[in-house]
Amino acid sequence: MNDSAVELSQLLQTLRSDIFAALARMGVTAYVIDREGTIRWLNTAGQALWPNALNRKFSNVMAPEELRHAREQFARKVIGEADATEYATSVLDADGRRMAVDVSSVALRANGDVVGVFGVVTPARAQDLTDPPHQAVELTPRQRQVLRLLGDGRTTGKIASELGIADETARNHIKAVLRALGASSRLEAVVAARHHGLL
Repeated sequence: MNDSAVELSQLLQTLRSDIFAALARMGVTAYVIDREGTIRWLNTAGQALWPNALNRKFSNVMAPEELRHAREQFARKVIGEADATEYATSVLDADGRRMAVDVSSVALRANGDVVGVFGVVTPARAQDLTDPPHQAVELTPRQRQVLRLLGDGRTTGKIASELGIADETARNHIKAVLRALGASSRLEAVVAARHHGLL
């Protein structure tokens, strides 16, 4: 290691307890999930949002229509396909109300093996106030799933397979998404969806 890396490592060791205390007091929800998908740690903001979530599966706090996508993002880190992921989703608060959020998470490793996932949950990014007003885009839950998979670069066949539907049905959903977003291509749809805060 070079000198600056050694200094940084020593500083982090010295501040270790302060870092954990700071994470616990952060104003945004932070969590640790073990390899089996069980929530093992929540900071103060997380405990306020989900007071009964500790030692329960993370699937309990996800909106049902978002569960497949959330499990996929979790699995990507656990199996080592991705070190970190960021995605928009919906969760349920303690009263069962849906909340649009952005999730940013990273794999936690011990001795080179993934032992869990650390992440933060923030309210979904608000639309830039300088953007011109535009009509709200109405998508069905299935169309939102298709849009997310398009955003992940999935082909029609992969979308059909992941959603358990026929290729033709997937094509019809894709066409409906493009129509709703006023897009003439998949790429244009993804760009429009990001502009509208749907991805």
